[in-house]
Amino acid sequence: MRTPFITLAAVAALMLPTFPVMAFDPSGTMASIFIILGLGSFTLLNMVLQGLFYFTGPYSRRDFARIHAGISILMPLAAMVLAVKDNAGTADMILKLGAILIASGFALMPLLLKSSAKQPTPNSGLWIALGAFALMLPGMIIPVIGIVAAAVAAVALNYAQDLKARLVAVIALIPSISMFLYWTVQKVSLLVAGGA
Repeated sequence: MRTPFITLAAVAALMLPTFPVMAFDPSGTMASIFIILGLGSFTLLNMVLQGLFYFTGPYSRRDFARIHAGISILMPLAAMVLAVKDNAGTADMILKLGAILIASGFALMPLLLKSSAKQPTPNSGLWIALGAFALMLPGMIIPVIGIVAAAVAAVALNYAQDLKARLVAVIALIPSISMFLYWTVQKVSLLVAGGA
């Protein structure tokens, strides 16, 4: 009864040294993390903003869509630079370039949406301000989102036609900028302390 088990264990023990050694190669890791987490999150957030601006009317102004697309393409360009710099091979580069190409397409979407964008309504400023307020809440935990919330609140102030919309925009703007500035000061002080 024990003979098959002992034989199997002996064969497994003899085969163990023949398995290849798998080592971790860290090349390309930083670019992959940036593309998956940073660029992916940015693209998702940007798509939400595109929907907000499309349905509330800012895209009906041609310059607004161009500015939004210009700012949005900066993140895929940064990912491209990092992917080229931190390259682990051809297959890795093709995968990264594919993700960057998709993100670039979504970043340039406002240029396509401007021709069919809805016209601003009297409530557009309030809806944009509510969007800024909704972004402010996660911006209290992830301060980088706070600068996006502040930018959306500034757009809301531009489109606000009543006191309620202006109030909501200011309520979103002040904490968003404050948290982002606090975070920036903390990061700069850590860099200065580490570099000294």
